[in-house]
Amino acid sequence: MDIYQKILAELSVEPLAFDEHSVCTFEIQRAAEEATTPFVVNIVAQPDEMALVLSVTTASDLPERLSRELFLRFGEHALAPLRHGYGVGIYPGTERVSFFAQIALGNYRPQQIRESLADLLEKAHEWEASLSQEGQTPHATKSEMGTGQNIRV
Repeated sequence: MDIYQKILAELSVEPLAFDEHSVCTFEIQRAAEEATTPFVVNIVAQPDEMALVLSVTTASDLPERLSRELFLRFGEHALAPLRHGYGVGIYPGTERVSFFAQIALGNYRPQQIRESLADLLEKAHEWEASLSQEGQTPHATKSEMGTGQNIRV
C-alpha cells in the first residue's frame, strides 16, 4: 500500500481508492440532513509535488445574484491559500462553491486528512447556509437603486 492509500485508509471509509487520474471522489452528508443533496469530496494525489489536494463542493448552486458582502467574503477566501488557509472557488462545470486545501506529505502528521476534511466540511456548511439565505434575499434592481447610487466591487 503506497502513502496515498495509507492516508485514505485513515478516513475509515471503505472502499476508497484513487482512479487512473489519481482522484478519489465520494459524497458525504450529515446524518441529520439525509434528505438533502450531499457534498462532493475530491481527494487528488499529486506525486510530483508530494501532496494531496482535498476539495469539498457544496450541494447548492450559486444564486443568480450575490450581495456585495458575500462577493467580498468569496474574494477574500480565494486568496487564503497565499496565507496557508483554505481556498474557495467554483468547481469547473458547476455553479457550486468548492473549498480546497493542499496537504504536503513531507510535513504530514497522522489524522491530518481527517482534520482538514472536517475543516473543509465545516466551511462548506457555513457557506451553504449563507448561500441559502442569499437566495432568499431580494436584491435591488438597477431601477430601484436610483441614479445616484453606484456600487463598486
